Amino acid sequence: MVICGKQAIDGDTAQVGPEMAEFLNIPHISYVKKNRGDRGCFSQGPKLMDEGYDIVESSLPVLLTVVKELNEPRLPSLKGKMAAKKAEIRKWASSELAADADKIGVKGLPYTGEEHLCP
Repeated sequence: MVICGKQAIDGDTAQVGPEMAEFLNIPHISYVKKNRGDRGCFSQGPKLMDEGYDIVESSLPVLLTVVKELNEPRLPSLKGKMAAKKAEIRKWASSELAADADKIGVKGLPYTGEEHLCP
């Protein structure tokens, strides 16, 4: 089971999870609020819809894109917060990764229409 967030914040298109599932040639379920994968052979869960929820089942392997209601995040301890303040987070530029600038970020999205771009 592959679990992805609902959407990224750069292009806000919610297409990475479904595209990944297509690339992997596995089914996907989007906007999952709760996963009931305890039956071992498939994933079942309420899928968030405009007017409620649908229950959707899939055989494994499956890719799920999940909404924030799926889980309640754990809060860090005071010790964890203090350690995080001291942590050095290394950042890489796209040039350091030899990434093609035309294939990353909003510019690299596979659709062609300006109507989907965030202001």
